[in-house]
Amino acid sequence: AAADCQHINVGDKACNFRLLDQNEEIWELHDHLGDVIVLDFSTGWCGPCQIAGHHTQTLQDDYQSQGVQIVTVLIDGLTGGVAPTPEEITEWVTSHNITTAPILQGSRDKMFDPSGIQGYIIGAYPTYVYIGRDMKFYKAHVGYSDEYARQTIEEGL
Repeated sequence: AAADCQHINVGDKACNFRLLDQNEEIWELHDHLGDVIVLDFSTGWCGPCQIAGHHTQTLQDDYQSQGVQIVTVLIDGLTGGVAPTPEEITEWVTSHNITTAPILQGSRDKMFDPSGIQGYIIGAYPTYVYIGRDMKFYKAHVGYSDEYARQTIEEGL
């Protein structure tokens, strides 16, 4: 809802959203107020997203005790422009050895506003968005670098 968020800029409050995770349970962003949240917007068809996905559980394991949540939002499944199926979510979890990091069933319709007024601005995949303990954005980038991701997580601790 637009009432609980601002436009997506560094320093703005993150819009709340609810999506199903790999266990078909609801994962809600604002339930994690007080945590550092790393949102990885990826797709099943994206090669660089697949590479980044192999680091998800390691990051989660390394930072979970410090109140960090690494969350992948799959926007597309294996076909561009088509939301991931539950089977594609399961395949992502299995192929990337995910055990505790949430993998969410997103879609373009749920996450983007074509007018650019609300929603997340994603120009390429993967896009990482970092949300501080105060539920405000503090950084974002396209692509994946383990060193840069860790450095950026540390900035939010």
